[in-house]
Amino acid sequence: MLTQRDRVWFVLTLSQSISKIEHLFKVVSEQRVAQNRAPIEYFLPTCFMRVNRFGKEVMATRKMLYTYIFVRDTEAGVRELKHFIPQLHMLSHPGGDLQGRRRYMTVSDREMDMFRIIADAFSGQLPCYRFDEVDLEEGDLVQVVGGVFDGVEGRLRCTRGREGGQVLLALGNLLLVSTGDIAPQFIRILEFGKGNRHPYRQFETHLPRAVAALAKRLTDGTLPVEDLPQQLVFTGRFALLKPRTLIVESSHAGLMLMSYTALNDRDEARRWLDTCRDILPRLTAPLQIGLHLAMMYAATGDRQLAARLAALTAAWLPVGSGELKKRTVIDIFNKFQSIYETSTMRHANFVG
Repeated sequence: MLTQRDRVWFVLTLSQSISKIEHLFKVVSEQRVAQNRAPIEYFLPTCFMRVNRFGKEVMATRKMLYTYIFVRDTEAGVRELKHFIPQLHMLSHPGGDLQGRRRYMTVSDREMDMFRIIADAFSGQLPCYRFDEVDLEEGDLVQVVGGVFDGVEGRLRCTRGREGGQVLLALGNLLLVSTGDIAPQFIRILEFGKGNRHPYRQFETHLPRAVAALAKRLTDGTLPVEDLPQQLVFTGRFALLKPRTLIVESSHAGLMLMSYTALNDRDEARRWLDTCRDILPRLTAPLQIGLHLAMMYAATGDRQLAARLAALTAAWLPVGSGELKKRTVIDIFNKFQSIYETSTMRHANFVG
């Protein structure tokens, strides 16, 4: 008897009506059950659409993916199914044969689970694209958190200047399936797309917000309600990010440290402080070392960090009008040095 591990999702085509397909698979399942075998497991995505019948609009069930149907079975089981339904065709894998043996298109259980989430969420036609219709090379790898698309992972497709957008799920090497429009607070970025500059822009935008929020936490002992959303959205959005470069890794870890400290989440702050400490010895660019030290110092008030930062920034003086990153580091250092020297939290090592 077949086990669950033996079965995979094969991508097939069948040019029959929905009712005909359902009847055929019902007959096959009944035959298998009569033989003490598991019934056929298949997925035929359908949707409701408005159609015109004799001059009147009515709702009708239609296939979402034209002739495509998915069957979870062994290759031998699918071939047996083809004997009963000759019109059923197995799609060859675009990668060609493997060691002289033909390969067929399959979809992983995980991809199918996410595809079903999207399919179930649509009452109209499911938006699908061929791989040659959409360039995903620059798209961020993201995960949807919450809502009807919770758990779906794919490449983010959005218009310029937006952080939200549609998530495109790659269904094997067959199709790209699009979710509806998703707000940015429900999108968690797992990996930035190749060649993108927006990681730097997003981090540069959040840095002054993190500085302001952390300063309020340290001086007032609390974070105003209006500052909470920015810090929560940022930490949620980038919690699982896997940076491609050391500079992005450094900026990401420092901002996560500052934001979690501002939110008074000490467990997460300590975790990101440890990450920052691991990154620091690997940095070689003086400007990034300065920024990294400044973010760590802002969150901890550590004297050793302050001494190292003071020596580094002193060598930069005087700072020219075009040296914005140096000015940013010095301003952060001066701001938090003043806070730690004058507040009741004098060198309190807030998360250290």
